[in-house]
Amino acid sequence: MNKSIKPLVRITCMLAILIFLIGPFSERYAEGQPTISPETNVGSQEQPEAEPEPNAEPNPEQMQPQQSTLGVKRMSQILDYAHFIPLTNSPGNQVKLLLNYTVDDSTLIGKPINAVMEVYSTNRSLIRISSYPEPIIANHSGVVQLATTFADEKIQNIIATATFTGPGKLVSISDPVTIDLNLGQVVGN
Repeated sequence: MNKSIKPLVRITCMLAILIFLIGPFSERYAEGQPTISPETNVGSQEQPEAEPEPNAEPNPEQMQPQQSTLGVKRMSQILDYAHFIPLTNSPGNQVKLLLNYTVDDSTLIGKPINAVMEVYSTNRSLIRISSYPEPIIANHSGVVQLATTFADEKIQNIIATATFTGPGKLVSISDPVTIDLNLGQVVGN
């Protein structure tokens, strides 16, 4: 073999091995897309979409829930809509929650907050955490959408838990909302 081709073959082989080894873990980090649609009198501001929280551990059974500290309840939330359905325009199954929220503590209005969704398997293993990459600004009331997509079609049943947190995502400022969903299930609207 030509001496100038040998290094290219080595690099190509190493990349193929790396892709093979990383492939099973890429599902955990794929396509989280929470968005927010606040109700305001001034007009809506477009908020950035979020991605799942990156974690150092590649094994979902080792993942820990995002909310580590229960704080004072400063917001109320009601589940308006939820689904766990196959996507029609791309591969994968999507979990989506729409939450209506009301700020109970008026000092929180105009302050940064966050929303977090944890998705568990039926055996209570944490599969994915999705949240906003940057804090959002609390209005008196509004609607928050949290969504994430799973390419793994073996996942047929999930438990989704959503809560509002402080801007650092460590202190819960609302009671959690939890729903069990089977693939194909739509709740609400």
